[in-house]
Amino acid sequence: FVACLMASTFKGSFGGPEAWLPPRYDVIGVDGYNRNFNGNWRTFESIFRPALQVARDRSKQLYVIESGCVEGGLGRKGDWMREAAATAGAWPELIGVSYNHEAGASLNDAGMNYRVDTSDLAIQGFRDMATHPAFTGDGGTDGGTDGGGTDGGGTDCTTVTQKLANRRERTRELRAKLDRQR
Repeated sequence: FVACLMASTFKGSFGGPEAWLPPRYDVIGVDGYNRNFNGNWRTFESIFRPALQVARDRSKQLYVIESGCVEGGLGRKGDWMREAAATAGAWPELIGVSYNHEAGASLNDAGMNYRVDTSDLAIQGFRDMATHPAFTGDGGTDGGTDGGGTDGGGTDCTTVTQKLANRRERTRELRAKLDRQR
C-alpha cells in the first residue's frame, strides 16, 4: 500500500504529512513538479527531499509517483532530468520514479508542459535519465552496445526483472548501511 501525498504536504502544507498518512502503509508516495512559477526553478532534490526525510524518519521506502519539469531556458529541463537521476542514485530509500509525460491541465499546472519532447535537449535529458544506473541497475544500458539494444541484446521481461531484483538488493544493502550508521 502506497500512501501518496503532494510534495508541499511534506513541507507542512495542508497540516503536514501527519494529518494525512494512514496508520498503516508500506511505502510513502509523493508527487511534485518543477513548474518554474515566477522564475522559481526547483530541483528534483529540493522538491522531494522533505518526503525523503519523512520516509527515513519512519523507516519506509519512497516512491515518486508523479514528477515533471517545464522548460526553463536552453537545456535546463534536460539538466533537471539528469540531476533527478543522480539524486535518485544517492537515495537508497527511493524505489521508483515516474515521470508525467503530459501537458498540465489542472488548476495548479494549466499551461505547463511536462512532456519529454518539448525540445531536443529535453529528449536527450530524458534518455540520459532513463539509462542512468540509478534506474537500470546495471551501469545504464539494457544490453546493447549503444544503450538502445540495437545489437540484439534488447530488454525483455527477464532482463527487466533482473534489473529490478538488482535494484532491490542494492536498496537492501544501502538501507542496512544506513541503519548501522544510525
